[in-house]
Amino acid sequence: MMTIEKLSRIGIGMYRMCLGNKLNENALFKALSRETDINVIDTSTNYCDGESESLVGKVLTSSNDKLLSRSEICLATKYGYIQGNNMTLYRNGSFKNIPDEHIVRYSPNCFHCIHPEFMRDQLTRSLHRMQTSYVDILFIHNPEYFLMDKIKSSNENVKGYQNQMLDRISQSFEAMEEEIHKGQILS
Repeated sequence: MMTIEKLSRIGIGMYRMCLGNKLNENALFKALSRETDINVIDTSTNYCDGESESLVGKVLTSSNDKLLSRSEICLATKYGYIQGNNMTLYRNGSFKNIPDEHIVRYSPNCFHCIHPEFMRDQLTRSLHRMQTSYVDILFIHNPEYFLMDKIKSSNENVKGYQNQMLDRISQSFEAMEEEIHKGQILS
């Protein structure tokens, strides 16, 4: 792995960009061409139900010599949402090692989780979809869902809920540190 000397002032956000959309594919190829100054990609496990990351993988592994190499790109992704394919996995029991109280049921089709086991699962899936062995940055996507959900049902223990949320974030950060030591996350 090579350290990126300088990050571009702007990056390409992959929200609503997905594999199978030729316009999206062309835009990502153009953004990562050596003719631009863009070397930052921001995506997420839930953008287009993982297909945003799959598009990134397709472009990163193309044999186009006019594109930046993987080591010249800062690749950031996020985890936290249980929707779409993740909801199907959840309902089929794929996340049974995650304590039930760590799943925030924000709405019928939008659950959220930042538990270390979910982070590891999502990181593995992200790396597979993007066809890379590491991400430069892993973000917790909207960790405040826990707090918003708790306050929605009871506004009496806000300090306690804040402390619980910070504890969950700390557990997640500790697990991410383990993945940093493995080389799967750079920061």
